[in-house]
Amino acid sequence: MVLSTGPFSGTRSRFNQNPSALGITTGEALARVNREEINSYIQAWEEKQRANTNNRFERAIAKVSAWENGKKAASEAKMRQSIQELERKKAIITEKMKNEMAEVHRLAQQKVAKANAKRQGELVRINEKAITFRSQGLRPTKRLLCFEG
Repeated sequence: MVLSTGPFSGTRSRFNQNPSALGITTGEALARVNREEINSYIQAWEEKQRANTNNRFERAIAKVSAWENGKKAASEAKMRQSIQELERKKAIITEKMKNEMAEVHRLAQQKVAKANAKRQGELVRINEKAITFRSQGLRPTKRLLCFEG
């Protein structure tokens, strides 16, 4: 008999008692120990399988995350490249439009200068005719070509 010291001193633990004193046969005690051993193996196996499954799942999630991050990075790089290409094209088109607008402005100035020259020429011709009319003492006449004849 084993006596323990502590709050339950003087009482026997059921594990320290003789199995036959508890009404359990040796075969039943061995069967119980065998069952407990099997249950502990099953529990260890179950925990190992769960851990393996969780690890596999976490690796799969990590692979998916890595794939997603790679695809996102590639997409962002492609988008930046496209934006740079569009900006380059925009700069080229803007330069062409500025050149075209400068050419239109230059042509407009030429046409205005030509119109001014023509007007000055007509004013000079009118002035010369006026001088001629004054010197000859004639009066300017209206000519209607459709009634001449």
